[in-house]
Amino acid sequence: MNLMNSHVICIAHGGGGSGVHENKIETIKRSLSDDLIDAIEVDVRKTKDNILVLSHDRGVKTHGHTVWIDNVKFSDIKHLGVVSLAEALPFFKASKKILDIVIKDKQFLHPILVV
Repeated sequence: MNLMNSHVICIAHGGGGSGVHENKIETIKRSLSDDLIDAIEVDVRKTKDNILVLSHDRGVKTHGHTVWIDNVKFSDIKHLGVVSLAEALPFFKASKKILDIVIKDKQFLHPILVV
């Protein structure tokens, strides 16, 4: 493929972070301010109380145990650094960057489309 004759976009995977920094507000803000990045990809899951949160994995680790995001309320995992989609969206309002939402479970596709 000749990249000179095609449109290529640079996507910041996981909000622009890796490992524990994926899908975090600080990495999203850094990616939004980077002129080389065209789009920011985030992973979205739903908590037991129907809050859409940014997380690649279904579970988050706490005290050596895995807590399944879909089995707990957002308030139970927020202190672990889990960010809601609603908290992240305002940072995109003033930006012309593409928000690429990876839907980790199609059962909550409708709530994302409503946001």
